[in-house]
Amino acid sequence: MIDLVDIDAIFEARLRKYMEEHAGEYSEDAWEEKIAELYEAFGSERLAELGGKSPEKYYAGEDGAALVGLLARHVREGVAVSDYLCESIMDADGAEEPLISLLGEAEEELVFYAMNLLKDMGSVKPLGQYLDFLLDPSVGRDRKELCTEILCEYPDRVKESILKEYGGASEEDRSSLLDILSHAQKDDRILRLLTDALLSHAEEIPLYAAFVRRYGDEKALSALYELIEREEINYQDFQELKL
Repeated sequence: MIDLVDIDAIFEARLRKYMEEHAGEYSEDAWEEKIAELYEAFGSERLAELGGKSPEKYYAGEDGAALVGLLARHVREGVAVSDYLCESIMDADGAEEPLISLLGEAEEELVFYAMNLLKDMGSVKPLGQYLDFLLDPSVGRDRKELCTEILCEYPDRVKESILKEYGGASEEDRSSLLDILSHAQKDDRILRLLTDALLSHAEEIPLYAAFVRRYGDEKALSALYELIEREEINYQDFQELKL
């Protein structure tokens, strides 16, 4: 079993020593470049703390399930999760299903790691779970925003489910659902939702006009003209609708 090691702490200790030894030699901007160089070199350096392996090779050969289990240990024991572990998980065979299983865990940090890794892996299996999270009133806004970001990349895979659930969603969640739908292929049902939302949210014209513009259907022009002709519309909103 691979040991749990705080690789970030090893680098930070080395960096502190280097900065003490070279105090006053670099400007702030130069330090940023130097730290990036040191971190890159650190990745390929064989370290006694890692049994003679380099950070880049430390997790090599481990299967995905083992690495995901190690990720969970890091989070639960309060040990920093290094980029090297995350990259190894994405490269390993068999990591997708163990990551999906973490979506049901109670630790929010662990769920976020799983979602971000699955996103970077291009996994589409949990899209339904992300939509469930988005519609769940007990789920926090940060997780819902990440769900929205991911689902915006796959709008046509979840379009039918969104159209089915839209009517029962909260006002805030509806805005997220419209954001997702605005990335989808043309569909008169989507157009109707987008234009209805624009016409019924005079106090939030910039947001809903952005959804309509992104959707890019010329059929929406009539709704835009209707808003432009309203006497109560202010100049800023008028400019938004003209774009």
